[in-house]
Amino acid sequence: MRKIVLLSLGLLLTLLASLSAQQLPSTRVEQLNGHFRLSTSAQDWEVTHHFEKNGVEYWYLRRMYQGIPVFNQHVTAVFRKGELLHAAGAPTDLKNVQATKAAALDAAAAFAKILQYAEADTGGWETAGEHRGNGEFVVYRQEKTGVRSVLRRFWWQEEDGSLRLVWAGAAPSANHAHWWEVLVDASNGDMVQRFDWAAHDHWELCLEHSNRRSAAPVRQEQAATVKKKGDGAKYNVFALPLESPNHGSRSLVTDPADPTASPYGWHDVDGAAGAEYTITRGNNVYAYEDSNADNAPGYSPDGGASLNFDFPLDMGQQRPDLFQDAIITNLFYWNNIIHDVFYHYGFDEVSGNFQQNNYGRGGQAGDAVNAEAQDGSGTNNANFATPPDGTSPRMQMYLWVGNVYDVEITAPASIAGEKQTSRAQFGKQLSELSAPITAEVVLADDGVDTTTNACSPLVNNVSGKIVLIDRGACTFVTKVKNAQNAGAVAVIVANYEDALLSMGGEDATINIPVVMIKKSDGDAIKTALSNNQTVTATIRYDARALDSDLDNGIIVHEYGHGISTRLTGGAAVSSCLNNEEQMGEGWSDWFALMLTMKAGDTATDPRGIGTFAAGQPTTGVGIRPAPYTTDMSVNGFTYADLPNQGLSVPHGVGFVWATMLWDLTWKFIDLYGFDSDLINGNGGNNKVLKLVVEALKMQPCNPGFVDGRDAILAADKVLYNGAHEQIIWDVFARRGLGWSASQGSSNSRSDGTAAFDVPPACRANAGYIIPPAGANNAYVGGDLPAFQHNYLGTTAANSNPGTAYNYTYLLTTVEAPYEILAVEPTGNFNWTGLPQGSYTVWGVSYDKGNTQTIETYLSGKSNVSDIQADIDNSVICAHLSNKDKNGQEVMVELKDPLEVEKVNQLGIAIYPNPVKDYMLRMNAGQATGQMLRLQLWSLDGKLLWKDTRRAAQVEWIQLPESIRQGTYVLKVENEKGEQSVLKLLVQ
Repeated sequence: MRKIVLLSLGLLLTLLASLSAQQLPSTRVEQLNGHFRLSTSAQDWEVTHHFEKNGVEYWYLRRMYQGIPVFNQHVTAVFRKGELLHAAGAPTDLKNVQATKAAALDAAAAFAKILQYAEADTGGWETAGEHRGNGEFVVYRQEKTGVRSVLRRFWWQEEDGSLRLVWAGAAPSANHAHWWEVLVDASNGDMVQRFDWAAHDHWELCLEHSNRRSAAPVRQEQAATVKKKGDGAKYNVFALPLESPNHGSRSLVTDPADPTASPYGWHDVDGAAGAEYTITRGNNVYAYEDSNADNAPGYSPDGGASLNFDFPLDMGQQRPDLFQDAIITNLFYWNNIIHDVFYHYGFDEVSGNFQQNNYGRGGQAGDAVNAEAQDGSGTNNANFATPPDGTSPRMQMYLWVGNVYDVEITAPASIAGEKQTSRAQFGKQLSELSAPITAEVVLADDGVDTTTNACSPLVNNVSGKIVLIDRGACTFVTKVKNAQNAGAVAVIVANYEDALLSMGGEDATINIPVVMIKKSDGDAIKTALSNNQTVTATIRYDARALDSDLDNGIIVHEYGHGISTRLTGGAAVSSCLNNEEQMGEGWSDWFALMLTMKAGDTATDPRGIGTFAAGQPTTGVGIRPAPYTTDMSVNGFTYADLPNQGLSVPHGVGFVWATMLWDLTWKFIDLYGFDSDLINGNGGNNKVLKLVVEALKMQPCNPGFVDGRDAILAADKVLYNGAHEQIIWDVFARRGLGWSASQGSSNSRSDGTAAFDVPPACRANAGYIIPPAGANNAYVGGDLPAFQHNYLGTTAANSNPGTAYNYTYLLTTVEAPYEILAVEPTGNFNWTGLPQGSYTVWGVSYDKGNTQTIETYLSGKSNVSDIQADIDNSVICAHLSNKDKNGQEVMVELKDPLEVEKVNQLGIAIYPNPVKDYMLRMNAGQATGQMLRLQLWSLDGKLLWKDTRRAAQVEWIQLPESIRQGTYVLKVENEKGEQSVLKLLVQ
């Protein structure tokens, strides 16, 4: 193990020393300059991370000034075929910047300050390497934990644009709750800023309240190594896709390691045949218990030489401490499953995933996940700390003790029994008791005002007894200290309502245990005492609990923080998700939903997060303001709700983002179906998961909602050539993140403006101009070509043919807005199925010998204005006139006896459209519950099929298999004669 650590240090030093050596090519610099309107050279950019995959280059950059990087000046740039596809960030012009370069603090003094502000253990740190010069850095390592910290000089840009010199470094806090990256002023050591690498979910605090009730498959690159055969490993777990023990039973799975993502199995670290570990440790994760909260590996179950991790588990006992073998096995299995699944969606070595050995496939090794089961540093919680690539992240999973029974009344018999309690944060912790405390219970008497609240020294004899004290009038610490001073061996606080709360306070001199009981239980004890009955009780540690190591949704959620942190801003930076409008909690919730989907789930099903650990049924609302569903009547949250102080930061903010992603998921499933195979599947869930992971790589450091939306649109171009642009806009517009939405500053969730529109430039006096296949974006002028249309027996021809060029036809509405209705290569339009009305035909000519871009061509035309080029210049939004260059209108009249799409009185929606496999999904809209008559007509007026049914909100419709491919009309009519008439394409 020590050799691996030393090797990782060597790789880290090599990486850091090479940062200044790797440069952005000048051709890429020129494109960035054009995009951001800057004037920079390659020396003005530090490359923090770079990789190329499937012909796409990913560059993660930081601005430089006088040879020193600017900490908060990040850019993400994506290139395809040498052309800038997407750039994100907001770099500023540093030409006339004011900078202070006083650097009185040396590295050692600066690191001491950083440890202080990080609340870290200051002992045991040693220098492991250093580099001098402008790019000065020092690597420190703590001997006990193996944690590394890179201390480096940066500029910090203030809000007024000025720069000041700082030192930056990171260290875990001594209480294990944080992993702070701290910036200190290089002149005086004052703290400038700090960022927490640990994503704290505070699950018990997350419950919020609201008064609102198929395209060709895209394949992953094959790895250089492949697994020859399985290692025979067996794991008895709540297997994928089960969310928790409430959602199904355990099963014994054999050889679940994916041959591409984990080619040597889950227990390998050296890349050779044969497992290095027979415990729950391997290349992707080291899972162990950490009940003493020292962040050092504790117990791990051993599967023996046969790697058989089949251990007993009795959920009925709610004693996780008795079943550590089974529980840690489940944690190990799910960490590995998540690793393997997301490997196929783009979270691999070069992107910065978590592996001890990267098998020569790029990226920084030495960073398998340290997964700490039954962590003793807290309860009802979980977290994930993500340092940069090459340093192991830490997952901490806690016990959930929502209902504990630490008090048992043993006499009198009339009130005997266990009583539900909550615990104090001060005093002797019950888990530290060497034996239960059994004693007589007496009521406090301080002789002043309300004598039972113990706000003054006690006047009655309580020596050797358990004291019952009423809540109120003074602090819990004051009450307990008065009881302890009077000789009490323990304190029971009776609440003034039938509820429990955690009792806060600090006093290191209090060394007796303290618990709270409900008012009704306190009243029963006081009644017995008033009747001169002797009350006795036993106080013990109630070990019954639920274990988040069995809540697979929480495990995925936490691991998801690692994915979003590593991918946003590049794997070398871990401080890119600390702004107020960042969506980290949303991606994590959504990842959990995606990996626990099942065949038969529907879009409107309510999905709660954390129902098992929260003690809720599977149908519970979970710990968010509303369950996840596309049903706006159940979850109607939109971007407009983001400023609502009832939505917390970051959980409420993330919840709104995950709601949007969940809507997008079901749009993709409507289009492509659901595939339960998360690795090899090609369903809508597979495609959208790949899309969102790709978008994480393309968004800027410290993104807001608009940044995230734009990254998804850009990712769609990379993966699917923009095929889903329309549905992406529709989904986000429905939830208030439309074209006109304004993000404001991503550092504030309160300054954004919601909008529910799709791109207006393509609706108002404009249309999409799309190049034909192979056009290379080059267009030249020419007259309109000859064309013919054939629609319901009528024909028409263009009287102004041109002959010099090949053409692409564009069919638009005749009057503004000029919406593009069809784009066809040279030849006849398929006019069938168009609504009745008047249209303008445009002919845009193309000459392969011309190298003009679309934008250049259109900008020279008299009938074009307000050109807006899309991100890769493959689509232009341009305002058009309704005349050709000769001033001649080319217009056709279409008659539509079936009134296709003229009316949709019932609000019916059908999808997928085109229909595949004769299965149609209908959302009945406002016609839900009504008796409907359905008719399928051909375009020549023949009735082909009919049906009558009472409409559910969403249902499947089976069309007859005699229907051939083509365009049809579906008419839906209710008993009142109200209709929806919809065009239907059958493939």
